[in-house]
Amino acid sequence: METEEAKKHCGRKEGDKTNIVVVVDRISELPDPLIHHILSYLPAYYAVRTSILSKRWRNMWIYVTVLCFEEFMDVTLKNMFQSRWKMVYNFVSNCLIYRKRFMELSEIVTSITRLKLKMQYRSRSIGKENVDNSLNIAVESNVKELDVCMIENSRASYPLAHSILYSRSLTILKLEKLLLLDVNLPVSLPSLKALCLDNVVCYDNSLQNLISGCPVIEDLSLTALECPHHQYVALVVGGKL
Repeated sequence: METEEAKKHCGRKEGDKTNIVVVVDRISELPDPLIHHILSYLPAYYAVRTSILSKRWRNMWIYVTVLCFEEFMDVTLKNMFQSRWKMVYNFVSNCLIYRKRFMELSEIVTSITRLKLKMQYRSRSIGKENVDNSLNIAVESNVKELDVCMIENSRASYPLAHSILYSRSLTILKLEKLLLLDVNLPVSLPSLKALCLDNVVCYDNSLQNLISGCPVIEDLSLTALECPHHQYVALVVGGKL
């Protein structure tokens, strides 16, 4: 039976038999941790959009520990060409920058458990700085699982940010369709247990240095690698593999 308060709220008079549908927001009644968990199953683009729902939802997405930035060109950027790529890069970078600054002022700091970045990489002039900044922030946020795929029309062209090679928190690293360049300092990934390289172009001794810098590696997957100027690659694995 409806209460008088409900009838008044719906504009229903006593004796009025008109069917009225009362919409109840059940999700907003859930505790914040449960909402964060639900949002973690959404692509980051949709999770961020929930910030416009109400004041309570404004910063809800920031506490999501799993962020998946995948292709969303077909969602909102259909009628744009080159400028749309800049918008995508800026969106990813701005989201992570905003999250970082918010966490610096927050009493509750939440690390990024998993970050997936799968997007078109057009050229160094358009997207390299943004992608680098995004990955640097992920490392600073103690990301544990990182999945990076730079979709390219022909061959890989994005050189992986060096900060990834010195992450102490990474346990799983998946790289696809990018460049792996050699660095002057030894690679140091002390917590990395799983490494997956797919369609990666490895220059000089970058592959050997990468694997040598993973002392506790247990799972190694190499698929369709390209090593210019090398007829064969000899690998020495010093971990548990």
